[in-house]
Amino acid sequence: MKKFEIVLSALLSRIEVGALRPGDRIPTEKELCTEFAVSRITAMRAVKELEKAGRVSRTPGRGSFVSEAKAPSLPCVSLILPMINRGYYSDMADGFCSTLKEQNAIGMVQTDNYNPAYTTELITQLKNQGTHGLGIVPSGKTAVMDRLLPLIEKVPFPVVIGSRSLKGFSGHQIIVDEEQAGYRSATYLHSIGHKRIAYAGSTRGYSSSELRYQGFRRAVETLKLKPEDCPLLGNIDPLALPALKAQFSGRKGPTAIVSADEAEAIQLFDLLNALGIDVPKRTAMLSLDGGQLAPAMTVPLTTLDFPGREIGIQIAIHLLKRCRAGGAPGSRGKQGVDDKAGRVTRIEAALTVRQSCGAKQSCYRHEFLRDRIQQEIK
Repeated sequence: MKKFEIVLSALLSRIEVGALRPGDRIPTEKELCTEFAVSRITAMRAVKELEKAGRVSRTPGRGSFVSEAKAPSLPCVSLILPMINRGYYSDMADGFCSTLKEQNAIGMVQTDNYNPAYTTELITQLKNQGTHGLGIVPSGKTAVMDRLLPLIEKVPFPVVIGSRSLKGFSGHQIIVDEEQAGYRSATYLHSIGHKRIAYAGSTRGYSSSELRYQGFRRAVETLKLKPEDCPLLGNIDPLALPALKAQFSGRKGPTAIVSADEAEAIQLFDLLNALGIDVPKRTAMLSLDGGQLAPAMTVPLTTLDFPGREIGIQIAIHLLKRCRAGGAPGSRGKQGVDDKAGRVTRIEAALTVRQSCGAKQSCYRHEFLRDRIQQEIK
């Protein structure tokens, strides 16, 4: 999500929830620069986009003021994410918003910690503002997933669940195939000659963690690897150094590791370095849910990249399809071929092989960081 879009989304959200009412002056460009740590050009572009949309009007010498609310003439859909400052979710928001723009529709992205009272109020506000459809991406915590379903069962407009499967939800779900990602990680490492493969990461408390490890164990059984040669290392932190050292000592230590996510993989890489265990000469490494920082590692990490942008695109497409099939506010719309109860669309993660599994380095660290910085300031 580009910086001006973050500012634009925040201002639009304040207008939609009533924090900024018709006639109120919105923050000046200087105030926006300070609040969001962006350039004057970025702040100016966000305000101009609001003007183009008719949400604010500029009065020379006085500033920009919120316009009188008008009933939306275009399909309006919203997306709720657990956070937006992480690449995966930022990519999802970008895909969602870009698709709406291409389809001549409007929308809004909100973040939510899934506190029941707040979530209920947020959904009510979206209903009152005329939302035609809603995409919800759960946080993945098992406790949150259990209490989310009752909150959305009676929502009076089409709802799509994204990224993670919500057990018991009867509508459409567009999710990452996390069990398949865990399976593929082990089968790939086996295909390049590894038979002693460890798994590092939590397996409880998050539906995602359980699915990833479940897929890994299925691969171990399918490949007929010895369970004792494919240990679970659990969560990795500096206090685990003695146990980690013992695990990799001797000739029967793991020759490859699957890490549950990128952040843990980076920490594990540093700990292995501290123990003098060379990656990839001594141990190959593969990270699930990666691709944001992995290419900038001293030894770039092989990753299974989760398709955040693609999920955002698919959520937007599906909601707009429902809207245009009759899903107006206050109605769940017509049921179509793709709207059968319990339908799930699974999107597979993409494998990117890098130096941690023996590939030749194709991009140096400074080149990767330079390109990321250039993308951020566009």
